[in-house]
Amino acid sequence: MFGGGLPAAWPFAAVALHFADSFTDNYKTALENAEKFFSLIQKEDSFKISRYENGSHIVGLSTKNANFKRFSESLGKKNIQLPAPDENGFLLKINPSLNRDTPQNLAQYFIESLNDSR
Repeated sequence: MFGGGLPAAWPFAAVALHFADSFTDNYKTALENAEKFFSLIQKEDSFKISRYENGSHIVGLSTKNANFKRFSESLGKKNIQLPAPDENGFLLKINPSLNRDTPQNLAQYFIESLNDSR
């Protein structure tokens, strides 16, 4: 599979090995933080989280009366990067990057950015 590139692939294995022992705990914390974050932003009528049947680490985020581009740009200024939107909103991926800030701060950033996008 790697052909002649195998001797050059060791840095990728080293990074994976470095994070392997803490991955499960970090991901569990990220799932807990995501649930708190989702419950906080859904207190605003303008946000809706859509989940996939049978579960996934990906959820849909739809917003009412928001300019998707301005919303995304406003979050970008807060060091939060969103994928390109579709016609319904954004697909968010739950991963350990959610552990970089509190669910309360993330919710505040999303609410502020929504207000900035109108």
